[in-house]
Amino acid sequence: MSAAEIQKENAKAYGGAAACLAFGPLAIFACPIAYGVAAGVTQAVTIKKIIADVTKRFDATRTQIDNVKTSINAIGTKTKELVEKVEADKARLVAIQEKMKDSQSKGKFVVKFFDNRMFTKTFNKFKTIVTDLMAMCNNYLATDRGDAPLKLE
Repeated sequence: MSAAEIQKENAKAYGGAAACLAFGPLAIFACPIAYGVAAGVTQAVTIKKIIADVTKRFDATRTQIDNVKTSINAIGTKTKELVEKVEADKARLVAIQEKMKDSQSKGKFVVKFFDNRMFTKTFNKFKTIVTDLMAMCNNYLATDRGDAPLKLE
């Protein structure tokens, strides 16, 4: 309740109490009683309205605080989910990085092991083995089946 509203209520109550002056000599007894009653009624009504207004504002503030609390909890939950996803992605990336390091070190070993001379020697040996295998297959096919021989291309 605003100060203007309180003043308006007081003016109504005390203005009505001023009518006690019409009693003339009895106003000495009537006016204190009228003003006492007006003050009690006015202050009781004013206090009730102030309490109702404060209660209403308090409830509105409590609702706002509850809404903020709910929003903060939702943000906390989402943040926790994001942290868990980031940690899972980090673990996955670390595992991939380890595999890449392992592959890189194995690749270095292969490159060192299969230098140009070693590769040439191994490839020539492999080529000889494949050529001999094809000759054996051709001999088998020519003797037992009579089909055309295989060709290495």
